[in-house]
Order: sequence, then structure tokens, then C-alpha cells
Amino acid sequence: MRYLIVMAALALVLAACQSTPTPPSNAIAAGDGTPAAGPTTTSGNPIASSGSAARPAAQPTATATAAPPTQTPRPTPTASPTPSPTPPPQARQLTQDGCCVAPSWSPDGSKVIYLDKPSPDAATAYYGIDVTTPGAKPEVFEARVAQWTGDFQYITTRGDGFAIIERPSDGKTWRINTGRCSIIAPTGCQVTLSPDRQQVVWSITAEATGPFEGRHTQIRMANIDGSNARTIASLLSTRAGASWFPDGRRLLVSGRPDTTTQDIAFWVLDLADGSMKEILRGERINRGALSPDGQWLFYTIVLDDHPERNGLWLIRTDGTDQRKLPFFGPAAWRGNTKLVYIPFEPETTSHSVWEYDVETNTTHALTDPKTTPFKISFGDWALSPDGKRIVFMAAQDRNLYVLDLPN
Repeated sequence: MRYLIVMAALALVLAACQSTPTPPSNAIAAGDGTPAAGPTTTSGNPIASSGSAARPAAQPTATATAAPPTQTPRPTPTASPTPSPTPPPQARQLTQDGCCVAPSWSPDGSKVIYLDKPSPDAATAYYGIDVTTPGAKPEVFEARVAQWTGDFQYITTRGDGFAIIERPSDGKTWRINTGRCSIIAPTGCQVTLSPDRQQVVWSITAEATGPFEGRHTQIRMANIDGSNARTIASLLSTRAGASWFPDGRRLLVSGRPDTTTQDIAFWVLDLADGSMKEILRGERINRGALSPDGQWLFYTIVLDDHPERNGLWLIRTDGTDQRKLPFFGPAAWRGNTKLVYIPFEPETTSHSVWEYDVETNTTHALTDPKTTPFKISFGDWALSPDGKRIVFMAAQDRNLYVLDLPN
């Protein structure tokens, strides 16, 4: 019995001496921000019991109440503004009273150029309208009506077996003895200046009896002052001719290869060594247009005995990658690898402008007839040198309009 009493007393003493562990002083109790009380070591751990009543430690220094963590405010959702759709391009009228046909462009593409006599007392001249300034009025662009080069820097005329080249900016003129172009053209020949304006080429068809198919055409070349005149090629056919490559070092020449065929062949004539490389041949080929870098030739075939050959074609000027294009209609180069064209649709109520990509062999529309209605009269349109606009004569009133094209 004494043993039980002693054991019971001992159990009561031990229970009184035990200490409940407490959390560290920086712990948040019950989420109310108040640190929990209780003695701890400097490390924050509870003091261990020694088996006897421990003297309380010195009163702990009160610690500052920990502030609750700062909550980052959630961003208020804001509806993104709906972008305004780009309005479709619309044609802008440039001229009045049914004026004028055959428009062209200034070299920088900022003005539409056309021949006009706007009133009885006005001069007949080349007029220009600045298409970059809305509401601009026509002004005389060049007072002299003549056969200008595309950059309006040189004038070429011909007569009496000579061609004359004039540079109005400084009054300089050159007289070239071209001879008569053919028996049906007794005047001097029309010369074509090289890109650097240092040389000229022209064609002379021999005066001979017999059918024209058996006649030879000479391609001749000279310096701009007429010196060093010489024949650089002699080709069958009165259709033979030559045009400059943009680099000024080569010519694209055409003619019949020989008397056994009616085919027309195209050659690249290297002016450095006189070599000629044939790149193309066919009976119904019409001369096309070289790309601005001279890497491609765009041409047409019409009225061929094999209908599948008729259409628009493209070929590299090294003779490779010949292809028939997936559209038909007048076209113009827009840079080195794109063609802008108007699909041939005689019965359409509105034309549209399309673009063909040479590199991908794909087409896409630049205008939509539903949102950009217009109709061109007699295919009379021209693409600006920078490819940003077209000018055309409208079918409804025979006036000139300009249409900005998307990039």
C-alpha cells in the first residue's frame, strides 16, 4: 500500500514537471498574428525538462507583432480594344472630261504622266498629277512632246538615215548614222539606249527580193556618239530585234534559228565575248519583259496549233525553270520576283488586281471586286515603278484613276 502511495505521488510530481513544446516565437498562432508564449532556447527550441520543477526563465522580451504578408493586388481584367479593320482601297479620280489615254509614271512613282491639251489656249504637253497629295491638280511635267526615254532624260528622233539623241538638261546632242531600217522604213532606225546611256543598239533588215521570211536582220551597236558602229548579230526574220538586260552587259535577241523552221528563238548575247546562248524557241512566242534584275523572262504564246501552249509563260534567263503561269491577263513586274496582273475577264462588271509570286508559284488577290469595284477600259493601265499603285482609264467615264495597292 505504501508502495502504491509513493508511486502515485511520484506520478503527480512528474506530471507537474513536464513542459509542453511551443512553436518558435515567429510562428503565427491560429492565424491571428500573435506569437505563441512559452520559454525557448536561443535556437527557438523548447527547454528540456530536468525531471524536477524548473525555475521559470527571465521574463522574455516582448516581440513586435508580425505584420501579415502583403497581398499583391490582382490585375483588373481590361478588354482589349478590337482593332479597326483596314478599309479596302478605293480608286481615286485624277482627271475630268474623259481625259486621258495611255498614262505612264514619273521615274520615282509619285506622279501620273499623260499627254493632254486641257483647254484651247493651253499648251499640248505632258502633264503630271502628284498622287501622293490628295486633291493635287495637274501641272505641266514636260512641255516638249517627243520620244522620251522612260526617265525623261533623253529624246530620240530619226530621219534621213540618221538617229539623233538629245539630252535637254544640257543641250547635248549626238547624231548616229544608222542607215535605213528596211525598205518599208526609209527613215533612220529607232535606237535604244543602254542602261548607262553610253551605247545604242538598232536593227536593220536587208533590202532583198523574195519573201520576208528569208531576209536577214542585222543587230547593230555603237557608242552614243555613233563611233565604233558594228554588227553584233545577224538573224533570220524581220521580227528580229534586241533589248538590253538591266546590267548593260547583255542583250536579249530574237529571230528564226534557220530556214527550216518557222520557230522564233531567243538568245542571250554576251557583249564581252559575242557568245549567244539560246534559252527559248517556239513558233508563236511574243516578246515579253525581263525582270528588273534580269533573272527572269515573262512572255506569251498565242494562236499556237497546240492550244495547251497558249498562255503566259516564265523562264529563267539561263534557260531553266520554264513554266506556264496559272493565270492569263496583262501583267507587270513588281520587283524581281512578283508579277501584278489583271485577270482577263471580258464579261466582268468589276476587275481585280492579283499578284503572282515567282518563288512560290502562287497567286493571291490584292483587291476584291465586292469592296473595291472598278473596271478598266481597253486594258489601259500601268503599274508605278515602286509597285505601290496602278493608274487606269475607267470604263464608265474614260477618266484616269489611281488605286493604291496593299503590300
